[in-house]
Amino acid sequence: MDGGAHQGETIAHFEKSNLYSRHPWEMFAFEANPNLIPDIPKKPNLTVLNKAVWTKDGTMEFYLGENTLSSSLFGDKKPGLSKTPIKVDSVDFSQWLKKNFSKDDVIFVKLDIEGAEYDVLDKMLKDESIAYVDRLYVEFHNEKVGVPDERDRELVSAIKKKGVVIKTHSREATQGDYFQD
Repeated sequence: MDGGAHQGETIAHFEKSNLYSRHPWEMFAFEANPNLIPDIPKKPNLTVLNKAVWTKDGTMEFYLGENTLSSSLFGDKKPGLSKTPIKVDSVDFSQWLKKNFSKDDVIFVKLDIEGAEYDVLDKMLKDESIAYVDRLYVEFHNEKVGVPDERDRELVSAIKKKGVVIKTHSREATQGDYFQD
């Protein structure tokens, strides 16, 4: 699952990884920015969903960034976003996982969702949908949304306690390159 697919960089890196070559995969790419959907490469085993990963199904205000990398559900996120939001569909990610998969499935999730990761991960921990995830790759955006660094460490610790392998990604790393193992 690629939450915040952008232009499909994570999918391209995954396809080059040893993980990808060892098993058949079904991939899902979530991208809220409608302008980026045409940029995501079409693949036979890839489903692209033009939706924001969130804590409930519905319609949300979404703020486009000054560049394609920074759009967010949070209008006060730094750097600057457009002042006028667009409307996008959102998906309750934890319920979507529970509805479409079983705990026996091997599920890797990447989240680069520009500040929404805190609410989404909190809900996944609370409703136990985190147990569906085998590996979680996440980029935290604490300083961009005013969350203390300690919150990242708390979430990582809580997720590890649930038995999920979690790897964090720095904003300085190559876009989409989460799979160096």
